[in-house]
Amino acid sequence: MDRGSIIREWFYRLPNGYANAPYTNEEMDVLHAILEEEGINGSIFVNEVDQLDQAFIDAKPVQDLEEAVGDEEFIPVLIDILSTQIRLQRKLVDLTINEYKLLSLTEKDAFQKSFRKLSIKQFINNGYKPFLKFFDILGDVKGLGRGEIQILLGVQDSRTGGTAQHDIVMPNGEYEVKELTKMGDFDPAKAGDVNSHNNLTMPIRDFYDNIIRPYEIFQEKGDFVDSLKALFDEKVHDKVDELIDILNQYFTFKKGRSSNSAAQVGNFREISQVPFENMYRGFKALNKLFESPFDDDIKDTRLSLKGDSTGTYWVSDEDAQKIQNAAGEDEPISIDVGEPIDNESNELVIWVKRLERSEFVRTPQVMADSGKEVVDKFFGGVIGVIYYKQGSPIPLIANTEEFAVQKVTRGMYRIAFKPMQSPDKYTFVRAQ
Repeated sequence: MDRGSIIREWFYRLPNGYANAPYTNEEMDVLHAILEEEGINGSIFVNEVDQLDQAFIDAKPVQDLEEAVGDEEFIPVLIDILSTQIRLQRKLVDLTINEYKLLSLTEKDAFQKSFRKLSIKQFINNGYKPFLKFFDILGDVKGLGRGEIQILLGVQDSRTGGTAQHDIVMPNGEYEVKELTKMGDFDPAKAGDVNSHNNLTMPIRDFYDNIIRPYEIFQEKGDFVDSLKALFDEKVHDKVDELIDILNQYFTFKKGRSSNSAAQVGNFREISQVPFENMYRGFKALNKLFESPFDDDIKDTRLSLKGDSTGTYWVSDEDAQKIQNAAGEDEPISIDVGEPIDNESNELVIWVKRLERSEFVRTPQVMADSGKEVVDKFFGGVIGVIYYKQGSPIPLIANTEEFAVQKVTRGMYRIAFKPMQSPDKYTFVRAQ
């Protein structure tokens, strides 16, 4: 074998399909094994190790081929570029070469004419066609999605980002590649872990733990609404009814539906787009309800009895003033004595205060902004998103602003493509 063939075989056997100086001991061990197999003096060859990459620099690039060439001449060049420039792992190189060999003469001619010559824009605008049959190449390589290989074959100066960078690395920046589901969303893998995004996860969990879970317990008592109204002046009882309607409509669903119960949301493993949308709408409705804080009308004046009979009761501020003014006077007064105050009453007052102070109730847009932060963290400043509709090998392009958090699946936030979501049905997605 000549030096170029040895280097090619060396890179071919390495896990990453290439090596850059300074070479590791593991990489050099692979090289020595090849030299031993070929009966070559390793010490003489390795003395030139700093010049190993020159064999590839000297190789005639495919762009310089004036016309299509046969497999015998083209495939070695293709292997070199896949391994050293694109940086594919050996298994992916094998799969790509095998797919190339299956092309017809006409398809090979089109492949060679466009191979690594296109800009991203040219590739998206019909330049992908010679590479359609490479859409499904995946193997069992982690982190590689469908469509990435065909982009790397067509786009000039592109290389794979592997697991350390985004999918496609270009001289001017990085691109993410995603195949969307029929619903127009995708799984951002570990980057979507709900526990890594407490800006969105924790306020929702707190709301369901401190508001919805107690509400579900309160509801088991048939007199809950009456007990709640007893805390308020009668003039705001209609607002209490509205509060109950909002909680029932947006946060607890109908009886028998558990998709956004406190237990389901608290678990934060499966929350579909409908409950998520309802949360956002519910926070907006509660915010509007509390624009004029009706909890100011909570009866917080108490009348306590001490003696043979004891007890504490709600009275209005006006009646409390009557008692104060009539103290020591002979004239009788008339007052309305409210319900007895017990631990449940205190719990209800605390519950109402917590409800009004909830972060997303005070500012619903913060929920949407927090969703956007999840998206921004995942994309990490990429300059574009190349996406495919499910099962389609035709590439399309978008910017990161067109994506938003939509739901949770298996404890992971899923990210949706806004133009594929109904603007009337999914206002949370659109608000991000």
